Amino acid sequence: MRPTGSAAPAGATPAPLAPPAVLARGPEAAQAALAREPGADRTTERNRSAALDAVRAIAALMVLLAHASFIADNGYPGPVGMAVRQMLGAGVLIFFSLSGYLIAGPFLRALVAGAPPPPIRAYLLRRAARIYPAYWLALGAVVILLPPPGGVRAYQWPVHLLLAQSSWPHAGEPTSIFFVAWTLGVEAAFYLFVPLAALVLRALHPRPWRVGTLLGAVVGAGALTAVWAYLAPVELGSDTGLLSLLARIGLQVSLYAFCPGMALALANIAAERNAPLLRRPGLLGHPGAMLPAAAALWAAAYAMERSGERILALNYQVPFVLASGLILAAMATEGRLTRRLSRLLAPVGLISYGIYLWHDTVVQLVWRHSRLGWHGGGAAWAADSVLVLAATLPLAALSWLAVERPAMRAAARWARRRAPVPGWRDGRASRSAEPPPPP
Repeated sequence: MRPTGSAAPAGATPAPLAPPAVLARGPEAAQAALAREPGADRTTERNRSAALDAVRAIAALMVLLAHASFIADNGYPGPVGMAVRQMLGAGVLIFFSLSGYLIAGPFLRALVAGAPPPPIRAYLLRRAARIYPAYWLALGAVVILLPPPGGVRAYQWPVHLLLAQSSWPHAGEPTSIFFVAWTLGVEAAFYLFVPLAALVLRALHPRPWRVGTLLGAVVGAGALTAVWAYLAPVELGSDTGLLSLLARIGLQVSLYAFCPGMALALANIAAERNAPLLRRPGLLGHPGAMLPAAAALWAAAYAMERSGERILALNYQVPFVLASGLILAAMATEGRLTRRLSRLLAPVGLISYGIYLWHDTVVQLVWRHSRLGWHGGGAAWAADSVLVLAATLPLAALSWLAVERPAMRAAARWARRRAPVPGWRDGRASRSAEPPPPP
């Protein structure tokens, strides 16, 4: 890998960047994801990427399948079932990697171009509109249908409503009310971290950044947080003091999971500037090879966790994180397999947030509060997965149509009013507002 990147001469006006290319040859919609206008309506097909929606679908379905296994085996699978569950549960890391690409990518692009960052107020509003309304609805359902033992404490209402539970120094807080929402708390912390980090980097170096330098910063940050995630439990053990809890929660132990997506975004940015990071993409140029490689990393992660060696067992998440980056890169790279998967899974990806929010509530209701479901081995797991999916899909579709899409469109309208785009009309960019083609 050759970290390179071209910087504009001092005093020169940075040239506009062309729509990025994933490893120089990804699907167009995925390429343009780093260059979307703040006022673009991302609920419409023209402003979405089928490839990236397919990634969302893969991640959501993996997590659903993992949790459906609790119905079949009552939470205690055999060694093979546990291995498969662990691998499927790693779907949450695919979400993190995708956020690293989509959320941090535009800020990284601005740093390389020496351009202003995306409008912060519009960015924060759009992030809030994307995650909070649907989450609040699902959280309300959990509190009513599956209340925690002892009820919700007074301090927990603001903590969980604001998705601060994954950074709150109280033992077990991230999963105390809404189990799957712990990942949303990590996402919310990342949403705040990205613009702050971009502002700090711009203050440290006002001129355009080299892609290779930013890549080094991303890799370094990932390595540091991975080491921290290992050392915190080793050094602190079971200590539940305030400082110990602060050391073991929050983004400082999870940031490395976002780094593969950020690295992929930088690969796009380098390619669009005719300075690709990889002269010969090798494995990364063949999506059909990347997916088996990701599966091999999953197997390695499970073997590490079960190895009995402490250093391996406490670092088993690292191969899972690398695998999530390979899956994202595979889906964002042009190929016959990825085109077929994108066409098949993109509609599911559109409602993937609702699938993620609602599936575990369905699992808990079926598992603990009904006589539905099947018990036994793999066949029962498959049948329970179909049952959970059939119950979750209508809820997810309703969440998208009644809550998520209206909230996203309202935020987009606000962004257009606050920061009008030249050539914008009725939510659509005119041809005059499109970025120029690459030289």
